Amino acid sequence: MNEEKRGWPWWKKLLTALAVPLLALLGLFFGLRRSWIEPLPGVRAEPTRPVMARSHFGPESPYLRLLNLLVDIADHSGDASVSAGLLMAVGRSPWLAPPDPSEPVAELAWWWPETRLLPDMPPRRSNSDTAQSVLQKLRHHPWPTTPPPAPVPEPVYALPSVTFDSEDPFSPEGGRLETNGIFHARDMFVGGETFDERDYFGDQGGMTDGGVMFGGWKYSLGMQEEGMPGKPLLDARTGEPIYRTPYAAFAEDAPWILEQYRDVRRILELHEPFFPALDPILADPAARMPTVCPYDVLPPVRKLFSWLAVAAQVKAGAGDWDGAFLCIGRILQLADMLCRGGAMSNHSIAWTGVQTAMESVWFVASRHPVPVPVLKQAARDILAHADTAEPYVEAVRNEWLGIESRVHESYRYPSFKTHGGIWFGAGPGDPQPWFRAAFVILAPLTGSTPEASTRNLHACCQHVVALAEQPFSARSQAEYDDLYARLPPDNEAALWFGTRDPLGRLLAMNRFPKKNPRTQRTAHDAQLHGMALFLALRAYELEHGGVPDTLGALVPDYLPRIPEDPFDGQPFRYLPRAVPGLPPDAWAVYSIGEDFVDDGGTSRVVFGYSWDMPDLVFPSRPYPGERERRQP
Repeated sequence: MNEEKRGWPWWKKLLTALAVPLLALLGLFFGLRRSWIEPLPGVRAEPTRPVMARSHFGPESPYLRLLNLLVDIADHSGDASVSAGLLMAVGRSPWLAPPDPSEPVAELAWWWPETRLLPDMPPRRSNSDTAQSVLQKLRHHPWPTTPPPAPVPEPVYALPSVTFDSEDPFSPEGGRLETNGIFHARDMFVGGETFDERDYFGDQGGMTDGGVMFGGWKYSLGMQEEGMPGKPLLDARTGEPIYRTPYAAFAEDAPWILEQYRDVRRILELHEPFFPALDPILADPAARMPTVCPYDVLPPVRKLFSWLAVAAQVKAGAGDWDGAFLCIGRILQLADMLCRGGAMSNHSIAWTGVQTAMESVWFVASRHPVPVPVLKQAARDILAHADTAEPYVEAVRNEWLGIESRVHESYRYPSFKTHGGIWFGAGPGDPQPWFRAAFVILAPLTGSTPEASTRNLHACCQHVVALAEQPFSARSQAEYDDLYARLPPDNEAALWFGTRDPLGRLLAMNRFPKKNPRTQRTAHDAQLHGMALFLALRAYELEHGGVPDTLGALVPDYLPRIPEDPFDGQPFRYLPRAVPGLPPDAWAVYSIGEDFVDDGGTSRVVFGYSWDMPDLVFPSRPYPGERERRQP
């Protein structure tokens, strides 16, 4: 035998010598790798509600009735942003028919920013940005109880210098007149960075967002080629002075003008006929969403939230208190339906809707003489909504189904983001067969298979569910931060050589958010609790001529109980006087916020906070100089 070994050729000896350390390295590679997550026995990650896809809902189900209503609103208002998937889900053509020219559409008039920047651009339809802009303006200026006065036309004065481009500036199609960076397109001036982003008309012009100027001047297309600065411009065809309508850009702190007032009223008139149809849908006990809700449903719902909030403030301006709070109630009920059965994306949109609703409630109650019975009922309704809202843990459980489906999709069409931030992969039709072949061979060697990744992601979801079942606190927040901190490896080598199932770990890093979404839900609950208290205190103040010394005086006539601060489980804090940053006679209730520290009700923004405004404060009046509200 020894003679045979001595007779081995050199290459056999070399292979034998290399095989021993190679086997040792493979043993170390497979033996020393550790799992990046361990399961939690007894913790349920699957949904507790029956799993339902869109195809499981019948034509008379609340879900499909809601989809039909959303499409009807879009069709009636001329909103072409509804997705083809949503249209086909309700049996409509994937393209909405063009609106009848004789029918009004929710088209914005000349006052809206970037409505029409070039002659060949169609007018922008009403969308969620439209309603959000109106709400932003309502934060600074209440809805006018009467229409603003019509502006008085004023002459347009000559510019310092005027040059024409090669095209005919007087074309009926809306030629272009250049004036050192400002050009005329149909009935608008649009300029750039020249002159410090301010046009020649000084305070009458608009500041821009991103370097685009808009002015909204309405006048004849004919203009004289040259003019003396300070002299009125003359119409080149008639010789008469050119007049413009005085116009302030649509700035949130600029007063309402007649054109804007009419636009908002006109768009609301296109939406309001559909609002009552929501009531039987939302009152149906079977109202819920698919377990993994298609995303194309969420943008139209968000638009509906915004226009309901606008309608509430418009109705309050007209003294229709019942109508205003009916719109708020519809937002809360629609948010409930959106959360029932839906995953995290549904809950996030619902929280945005509730934030918008609570903001509108504060403006209505603090600006208008709302009757005491209406305030009392609204306080009870908002607290009841907080008590019956879908638990946050159900959103986490529903999210698991989406994560599970993503695992198989990722292995079928490999696409992963590495720890260093580099994407690699090959999707359907990707001409990289070599990558697919290498992936099929190498992935199992690293311990990554669809079954292993599914098992590990399920364990990770169990950890998040276990935290979601606990009362929110500084401790549970720290535990979530620690869980996420364990997902990213120290380096690429630790990921691939020290981790069992590295691809599952990459998927977890991409699917689980770094910031705990429970914080957003807790801020949402704090807004509901704080607003219920605010309305009850406001009703007490109107009825008794002042607020009570303690919150206990509100029970049971105004509220059934004093709600707790969801950030620490303690009763809401109350300042009957001496609110930081407000006059001595102001009062407030507040939550300690996500830093879990009681800062004595310090803030500069109504129920909003950031690093320098840590408390969620619900004051009896706005803060001086407040310009925005930061969402939690």
